[in-house]
Amino acid sequence: MEIFIIGLLILIVLLLVILILNKFYASFFEKLQVKLRRRKKEKDMSGAVDKFIDDHKKEEVKSQLSELSEIIAEAELEIERSVKAKVKKAKSQYKPREKEIIKRGSAVYSSYSSELRSAMPESEEELKMDMQDLEETMSMLETLDQASERASAKSAGLGLGMFYDKMSRRFQKIIEKNNLNDYNFIPIQRLKFHALEEIKNIKDSDFIPILNVMEETKLLEDIIEINPAFHVVVFSDQLYKFTNTENVVLTFAYDYENLSKKKLMELTEWKDDYTEKILKGLIEKKAIEKENGGVIIPSFGTLEDREKWNDKIEAQKEKEKTKEEVRFQRNLARREKFKKVMAKSSLDTKPKAEKEEDVDEDNKEPASIKFKQKPSPKTLPQKEHSKNATPVDENEKSRKIQDIKDKDSLVGAMEALDKELGDSDKIKVKKKTEKELQVSLDLDDDLEEEEAGLEDLIPEKILNYHEKFSMITGGFSQYEKIKEFLIHEIGEVPDDLTKTMLDQLIELQMIQKTLQIGDYNFFLFKDISFSDEEKDFIQFSINKKPMQKEELIKAINWDEEKVLKVMKGLQERGILRLENNRVIIPGIVQ
Repeated sequence: MEIFIIGLLILIVLLLVILILNKFYASFFEKLQVKLRRRKKEKDMSGAVDKFIDDHKKEEVKSQLSELSEIIAEAELEIERSVKAKVKKAKSQYKPREKEIIKRGSAVYSSYSSELRSAMPESEEELKMDMQDLEETMSMLETLDQASERASAKSAGLGLGMFYDKMSRRFQKIIEKNNLNDYNFIPIQRLKFHALEEIKNIKDSDFIPILNVMEETKLLEDIIEINPAFHVVVFSDQLYKFTNTENVVLTFAYDYENLSKKKLMELTEWKDDYTEKILKGLIEKKAIEKENGGVIIPSFGTLEDREKWNDKIEAQKEKEKTKEEVRFQRNLARREKFKKVMAKSSLDTKPKAEKEEDVDEDNKEPASIKFKQKPSPKTLPQKEHSKNATPVDENEKSRKIQDIKDKDSLVGAMEALDKELGDSDKIKVKKKTEKELQVSLDLDDDLEEEEAGLEDLIPEKILNYHEKFSMITGGFSQYEKIKEFLIHEIGEVPDDLTKTMLDQLIELQMIQKTLQIGDYNFFLFKDISFSDEEKDFIQFSINKKPMQKEELIKAINWDEEKVLKVMKGLQERGILRLENNRVIIPGIVQ
């Protein structure tokens, strides 16, 4: 300790000496500079003194010049020191003139953009043309999206993410309701049983992803894979890490009632001391209990309980398998129907001379239809048309454009169906004769098959509607708007089936609730409430063309303050929008 103190004192003394020497050296160096400059000045002036001054005055003049040289040297040194300090300060305070740069950039941008025409449509014709251009652009983007597996997976992930998040909350309620979290861990089959009892339209394959979401959000502690077909859900904050041999014990403990040590040794062919060691490790981890020589895990229930759980899960899997078979056959049927429509469309668009030639050649068989890549998007229609164009030319052009659109949609639908059929879980499909296939693929005679497939498709499309338009509608949509979207996406669908699917989504809390305003039904994807004035305002706006604010005030016959208050409330919730000074509610039919 004394050595350390002595060393510290010596170090302090050395630092002080270094600082003093440094200061002394700086002072000495400054004086030396002054002295050198003075001598240089004296040397430069001595020649002039010797040449122009008398001998008896040389010493006096040299003495005066020496003093003057010293003053000049000190002044130069001081000036040099001052200049360096000012330069250093100026450098530290220098900043780019951001404001001036931004101001100049803003002026350049304004001068450039001032000549551009507003993108808002100025007439109904421009609006229709813009909408047509937008639809064609969306169609092209959807085609690119279908061609990209990565984009498709991402799109699917958005909808599934919403579903998994909702289901994780339902699972939490089921767990609390059945006191499942009283155990340290439970077999996943037990949770599946209770979930399938209370939740419709949930698949067996959804459970692991939903439980992963619950683990990420800390609704449960862990999910441990015992084997590919058996997982345990952990609620205790105790960290469980099972070895492979311990996983074997847990698997057999679930499969057998009161698994004994002897039975375990028979099944595994382990030695007595090794088996005892494994069981002891599981007991220390509080994973198992030993009672009357048997391995007991309370959360696994009785053998009868497990059989009941397993039967429920197997029944669900069979139901899903049957549903998948129906969907597969339905997609085959739709493809066959599209194929016939494509064949008919191809024959109708042939030139007349060619069609007459085909009629005369009765012996020739029609060429088989080959589906190629989807045609590239056509050029967007121009705003200005030729002055020489006749109405007949315009009608012919419109007919050709419509034909291209129809074929484009059919080819796109064919490609989507081919992909779905190729990705289907059904590996082996029995080969059928042409007659049997025609009977099984008759859509009009098999409505139950069609509706079974739509039960999966309609909720998916409704959620797609919410994903695409929730930022525009504010999560508030009239039933007719949803129905219009479904017709555009999958064609005509029965009203009763659509309403049933909407009710199920409300039950699953994917839709918050339904609202009746006048004679119209609305669905709220968010938790929204409306005042009586707001409901009256929405009811008044249904089936009316968007109006300017002044026209609206005059038409609704309210005072301006009341109208503005209602509009502001709806606008703050994203339900009402002002476009081109017109009041629009995107979630209703206008």
